[in-house]
Amino acid sequence: MKSTVEIFKALAEPNRVRILAVLTSRPACVCELAQALSLNQPNLSRHLRVLEAAGLVKSRRAGAWTDYTLNRNRETAPFVRLLKNLASADEALQRDLKALAKADRLRIKRLG
Repeated sequence: MKSTVEIFKALAEPNRVRILAVLTSRPACVCELAQALSLNQPNLSRHLRVLEAAGLVKSRRAGAWTDYTLNRNRETAPFVRLLKNLASADEALQRDLKALAKADRLRIKRLG
């Protein structure tokens, strides 16, 4: 029960729902998420820590980057399905998904 409450607390913030929705399409690093969602990196990192603590997101080091992906397990599966449905039906989330598809960590690094 405690973990379910933590999941709902994490989902109570609109930017966290946006983060989770775009992660339904592919793993992404902070710089890609920041560009796609127009969020600053410190704010985004804080949201990712909350999502990770709730068990919705997991991170994996990939060279110079840390990739974030949805944590797909028995406990989070219903929420992942809900996010996929939301992402496919909501225009704002569709824009976020398209923006993430264009985000490229190597190009961001060169420009940064």
